[in-house]
Amino acid sequence: MHCHFVFLTAESQGPRKDVVFLIDGSDGVGREFAIIQEFIRRVVESLNVGENKIRIGVVQYGDSAKADMHLNTYTTKEGVLNGIREMRQIGGRQRNLGQALQFLSQNVMIPARGSRKQEGVPQFAIVVSSRPSTDDITRQASSLKQSGVISFSIGTREINPTELKVVSYVPNFSFTVDDLPGLYIVQENLINTITELSDEDICKSLCYIFELYFIVFAFLRLSIVIRVSTCPMFLILHPSKGALIIAFYFACILTEFTPPAATGDKRDVVFLIDGSSATRSEFPSVRDMIRRVVEQLDVGLDRVRVSVVQYSDDPKPEFLLNEHSTKAEVRQAVMKLRSSGGNRLNTGRALEWVSRNIYQRSAGSRIEEGVPQFLILVTGGRSSDDVSTQANQLKRNQVAPLAIGSRNVRNVIFYFTVSGNLLEFMFCHIFVYFAATLDLGKKDIIFLIDGSDTTGPNGIAHIRDFIVSIVQQLDVQPDKVRVAVVQYADRAKTEFSLNTHNNKQAVLSAVKRLRQMGGRSSQLANAIDHVLENEVKPLAGVRLSDASQHLVVLTGGPSSQPVSISGPLLKNKRVNCIGVGTGNADRSQLSQIATSSEDVVTVPTFPNLPTAKDKVISRLRGSTGTAFPTYVYPSNYRQDRIQRRTQNHDRRRHSPRARRPF
Repeated sequence: MHCHFVFLTAESQGPRKDVVFLIDGSDGVGREFAIIQEFIRRVVESLNVGENKIRIGVVQYGDSAKADMHLNTYTTKEGVLNGIREMRQIGGRQRNLGQALQFLSQNVMIPARGSRKQEGVPQFAIVVSSRPSTDDITRQASSLKQSGVISFSIGTREINPTELKVVSYVPNFSFTVDDLPGLYIVQENLINTITELSDEDICKSLCYIFELYFIVFAFLRLSIVIRVSTCPMFLILHPSKGALIIAFYFACILTEFTPPAATGDKRDVVFLIDGSSATRSEFPSVRDMIRRVVEQLDVGLDRVRVSVVQYSDDPKPEFLLNEHSTKAEVRQAVMKLRSSGGNRLNTGRALEWVSRNIYQRSAGSRIEEGVPQFLILVTGGRSSDDVSTQANQLKRNQVAPLAIGSRNVRNVIFYFTVSGNLLEFMFCHIFVYFAATLDLGKKDIIFLIDGSDTTGPNGIAHIRDFIVSIVQQLDVQPDKVRVAVVQYADRAKTEFSLNTHNNKQAVLSAVKRLRQMGGRSSQLANAIDHVLENEVKPLAGVRLSDASQHLVVLTGGPSSQPVSISGPLLKNKRVNCIGVGTGNADRSQLSQIATSSEDVVTVPTFPNLPTAKDKVISRLRGSTGTAFPTYVYPSNYRQDRIQRRTQNHDRRRHSPRARRPF
């Protein structure tokens, strides 16, 4: 068996995805078929359906499978909803789900039927079953997953949960309801999960980072080879997404790719994490990765046990395998983790300590019972001591190690053989490039983004990702870098001020929640006035005497107002301005507001924004509060300024915002 997961790249064009519902239309469903129809309708109502957005397909199965609509049958949400209403139950005494999964893979999720898989668009299948399948599903479900389709399974309590897990991409994507009317209970959870996992940069991370090969050598002799190729650009732009994908695949390995054994779903998982001072800034990402893995596991004293050990100069156990008995307890313990600090990284000593103290019955290990043992090593630097001897010790202890390391970790390939069930495990070191936190000193950075109709929801999505990619590299904290975001169109709206959030994670979360405000015009001049009058103020968190001020303007088209006055206004207030625009933006307007010609950055389209990141960061780094000259404003300056302020005075006066100091 050769399982090769391939996700093709494509220029990101917003939240595109292909979603196919595979539903039970057999006689056993009876009159409750209308309930399934209503469930599909409600899910579709919540999605951004369109030919260049989310495409919907529906397939029924019974004795055989039949496509009610292909992914390219309808191009609008209205068309899809009409198609759902017109569906008629196909009937059938059998429930041949295996055959239906094969039909889905070979006849529906293909380019001729509207699938955009070859363009890199995420593929989803939502399987709804009323009773167990009457044919074998194992091979067909595996084939569907291998083709890159992320599958969810929903079934009633009459179906063995194991069957649902076989169909779903990972066990956590299976849902059990009491009966078909209970479908609505999982509706919101399903939509949220699809929305998170269908984000295109997650799909790209799969493409850039992972190639998994699973090779069966002989009967009951399984070899797993994991090769990870890193794309530094993606991991710099989206380290949090990288953590999500790493967690996702660790969960796959820990839940699916372990040898058959009488121990069932039991596993002992130990995280050995770098707690040295050098990786302190990355520690929250490590903690989040552990949390995500734990969320995917069936944690319990009789199922999956979890332990965490931190190390630098010396190892420090955070909690043992038998210390927590529920997922909630483990989750709570993980979120309390704090970097212990330390100057040296003695990985060898830590491996030896874990081998002698954690993989023991007294610490909760079930190694003597034949339960699979895993070690997940997360390290950010080269070990100060030898690791080869301790690697051999792990081999003798039948522990399967998985590792994540930054680029400055020595490229060591571990070969481990686990006896017992003859699982032969070969693991090649995984390299993860953590985005370096830049020391820019004290800076107040305000992003002013075009939220007009010209930009569109896809453009806002790219702007949002661009801001996230920059913030990821900033040292966001009250006495270092502060960040604010203002959106504008017909009017200006502060999303959050410089003193709203006091840490990087809070800023990132706020940026990710940004949604397009909409508006027919792009009144950039008014927006800059709004920034100067409301955000470049001590009450909003600006540090006029202690930090340099920066405005990063991101626009998708020309301003509907002249901006010739705005540039001098910014310079007179000692605000460094960087103008970033797409091909539709007016470069001359960007030049008028930018501090210098070097502060004008243009890209052809919004998907090309990542290419501008280095230039923007370079300008942020280089601009440290230039001594601006005093400007003599044009003769009509005061009249124009008063007119704009009069037009917008009432709107601003009736939109007070509570601010809080750090």
